[in-house]
Amino acid sequence: MPNSVQGSLVRYNSGIKCGDRSGTVTQNIKKLKRTLFDYEEAENDLKALEAKKADGTISDSKYDAGIVKGHKRTDAASQSVADARSALIAEVEKSQKNTESLRSAVAALENEPAGEVYLVDKREREQLRLQQQLEQAETREDLLKQAAAAKCSKDLTDIADRIDQEPTRNEEGFPTGRSTYTDFPGLTVPERLILLFREIKRNPQVKRPIAISSALIGAILLTIFGVLIVSGMRNDAGDTPSVLGRGDVLAPILVNGVEDVGGLEITLAYDEQVLTGLSVMPGSLASAAYIESNVSTPGVVAIAIIDTTGITGSGELVIVRFRTDHIVVDPVPLTLSSSAAYHAISLEPIPFESEDGWVNTGNLSVMAPVLDFSQ
Repeated sequence: MPNSVQGSLVRYNSGIKCGDRSGTVTQNIKKLKRTLFDYEEAENDLKALEAKKADGTISDSKYDAGIVKGHKRTDAASQSVADARSALIAEVEKSQKNTESLRSAVAALENEPAGEVYLVDKREREQLRLQQQLEQAETREDLLKQAAAAKCSKDLTDIADRIDQEPTRNEEGFPTGRSTYTDFPGLTVPERLILLFREIKRNPQVKRPIAISSALIGAILLTIFGVLIVSGMRNDAGDTPSVLGRGDVLAPILVNGVEDVGGLEITLAYDEQVLTGLSVMPGSLASAAYIESNVSTPGVVAIAIIDTTGITGSGELVIVRFRTDHIVVDPVPLTLSSSAAYHAISLEPIPFESEDGWVNTGNLSVMAPVLDFSQ
């Protein structure tokens, strides 16, 4: 399954790479701020000691001991400042490489010859997306340079707050922290409509595609409602089966901060003595993706997902349906035993962290497993 997913990802302009996904920038800035503060405190203590010596309010022995201890503190703090500043300078160099990569990608799109209409529209959308990423990268690079050159801890207060906001939300405004099946808010229909109108105002070129998509979705919804109405008229309520059987439970697999992921391979392990895997359904983020799953092996659910347009956002990726064969006291672990992700454009592997979930067979509550791409 790994080779099939990565090999199936083919997309227009496949040479563009995604940006830096490092999650250590905020920690490095905060570390530099903390070490600068420690150094300033040590310097202030030495000055206070000198003042007491001048006033004659401290004995010579205490003064000498305090001077030795104070210099040890300043030396240690100075070394810590140098280490933190070096780490931050390395982040500046990474940011500069990312910015240059984005500039090259934008230039490559601008110089590409015009093709068919749908390719031109696609190129313009890709160019707009890359331009937005370039502006963000340039702002980030400037902030990192200011942080690396900071001389005192106060200089880093505003910079730390501004960069600290960056990894907490993705491009669509969703938080990229730990989410579960029950606390992920999503968007209401009015909120989605407002976002669409804002996008049309900001980029008039998307007006026609949005109108066409809205018309198609409306036609599909009308068809579904018609089928439901006819089905309801032809079947008695007592003959209508439940979506879930007795003892069945739906366990979603969530993603956080995912961006332009074109392929995913997921292996979810569970206790086959307590649960039985029945099926896999697409979640809200993978509604347009090709999904292949295998639940025939007891204790294992294997899932392969392909989306050549790239999956971006936070929320439900897929939903796994289980049957509870026994009720046990402890929650049954849902373990992400192996998984991999690939970029939709470059096909390169994308790093992420995984958090396992569980199923409570007593009340059928679920803690969803999470693939966290925000780090």
